[in-house]
Amino acid sequence: MTSTQRSFLLSQTRDWTPLEVVEIATEVVPAAASSGRPIIEVEHLRKSFRQADQQVVALDDISFQVEPGEIFGVMGLSGAGKSTLIRCINLLERPDGGVIRVAGEEITRLRGPALMAARRRIGMIFQQFNLMASRTVAANVAFPLEIAGWPRSRIRQRVATLLELVGLSDRANAYPNQLSGGQKQRVGIARALAPEPVVLLSDEATSALDPETTLSVLGLLRRINREMGLTILMITHEMQVIREVCHRVGVIDHGRLVEVGPVSQVFSRPQSPMARRLLRAHLSNDVPADLLARPRSDGRQLVRLTFLGEVAEQPIVAQLVRELPVLVNVLYGRIDRLGGQPWGRLVVELSGPPAAVASACARLRREGVEVEELGVPEPATIQQAGANGLGKDRDEQDEANEQSQLAEPVPGVAARADVRGGAA
Repeated sequence: MTSTQRSFLLSQTRDWTPLEVVEIATEVVPAAASSGRPIIEVEHLRKSFRQADQQVVALDDISFQVEPGEIFGVMGLSGAGKSTLIRCINLLERPDGGVIRVAGEEITRLRGPALMAARRRIGMIFQQFNLMASRTVAANVAFPLEIAGWPRSRIRQRVATLLELVGLSDRANAYPNQLSGGQKQRVGIARALAPEPVVLLSDEATSALDPETTLSVLGLLRRINREMGLTILMITHEMQVIREVCHRVGVIDHGRLVEVGPVSQVFSRPQSPMARRLLRAHLSNDVPADLLARPRSDGRQLVRLTFLGEVAEQPIVAQLVRELPVLVNVLYGRIDRLGGQPWGRLVVELSGPPAAVASACARLRREGVEVEELGVPEPATIQQAGANGLGKDRDEQDEANEQSQLAEPVPGVAARADVRGGAA
């Protein structure tokens, strides 16, 4: 690891807590050497709050690990417990029970000066920037180092290095009210990095930014992670943030961690109801509403196809049209990168004999493509569902439909095959 890895984001606002003030005055401690163990370890974490006459459980038996050098995301709906979790990790909120280790040190056992020193290894980026309005950009970044007693010459050198890193060298003498939201967050990032943390915590750092600025800030965090080897733990309710920068993700729901895994796995094959709900909302935002409202009927099926990894680079749809009597009308599509792998989504309308459409869906699934039926069922389709055997297990019904299709050629198929052969 390089020398730029450690401490707590220093903020000066009217909302300062006593803990934050104490942290600012704490001397910077050297980073612990890497031991090959997880950089963050959380075991059976519990936290509750008293509200009126009832006890509200915010975190319920949370356990997970963050490996050195990774970007780990925690996502969930508002009120799920994300912010409480991140504030427990730096002990701004003391948990009711459980163990938290950062760089091998069990910080839940610490008190007083020892706890203050441990917090110095943990940088923090906040949603609302928390910059000091009376200080310039350079002075904001320098503030934690001044409190820590760094020599002025070393402070100037450090500040210059960090402002160059975040792309604000030309704004060193500007004040916060002269900056855009994205620039303010970059100052916050530089200040969090100033005392060289071993871990950087990000609490909804991009939720107050516009989409273009969000991508810019995420790109900066990705660069910091890559070039400095800095471990980043970020919480967010934005699926795009997780998709863009995280290596692994945890899903939190009503204070419980319901799923943890690589981003590609959680996005492509979510196991928990909450992960599926978040992903469904994210994908629905991808697709124009008028497409989702299209009616479907026998012989015409609107589906979303999701491809991940090698299957996204294969001509599966073209092969489908060549081998089965179906037409594929592509209505919408996009390809992104997910966990370093291509991730494609297509919304298509399949049309043809009902058995052929069902056979096409079955074949796509066997090829590793996720197939989700979309559109609004027509009343007749709903009434006939039982008669057509649609209550069967999906795989069983797909197999039966395909066998039926293969056994009963559809008139016109041979002619269509001849036309394709001639065109080839």
